[in-house]
Amino acid sequence: MALFPADTDLNKAFRLAYCLHPHLPTALRITQEALFDRFAALSTIQRKRQRQRTIRHQAPPHEASLAAFYQLPLTRRELLQASVYAVSEKWECDQEQQSRTIPENRYQPTRHDLLVRYVKLLIARTMDRPVLYTALGLGCYLYQYSPSHIVELAPDAFHAANARRINGYLLEWIAARFPTLPIEPQPPYGERKVRTAAPISQER
Repeated sequence: MALFPADTDLNKAFRLAYCLHPHLPTALRITQEALFDRFAALSTIQRKRQRQRTIRHQAPPHEASLAAFYQLPLTRRELLQASVYAVSEKWECDQEQQSRTIPENRYQPTRHDLLVRYVKLLIARTMDRPVLYTALGLGCYLYQYSPSHIVELAPDAFHAANARRINGYLLEWIAARFPTLPIEPQPPYGERKVRTAAPISQER
């Protein structure tokens, strides 16, 4: 695999940055930071994780089975996408503060931008983790399924104890990223979830 992304990948990375920040100077800066600062770091992290998983798979069968269900490693293009997500979040959080610390960060996010950022959080924080993270993130926090419903999709791979633990992590990540987002107990069991509203046609 080439160490440097191809031009087509760079174009896609810029379009992704511009989708998240429809302001040309901001999108360009995020693309540059993703390429020159974050891409190499994420590549190194992934290589270390792959080595650790290889070691686990070489363990005795009863231990190796614990590491059997993992997503495939991210491709070069996907690593660049993850890099854009990571850099974008730094700029997003700065934009959402009363006083900004990045002088050239002038874009003012709209309600639509915040919704896009919420969905991005669910994907960006789970895309390089075991697939149960993504299933719970999208199933429980974009749609309204319960963790038990997600476990029933693949009971051999999704274990209820793991689902409860991971669901707690997801809620903590959402609350930390969007501190003003209402999170409240919901019937019938009082499970804490993000308060949702019916989507308008454009959002759907």
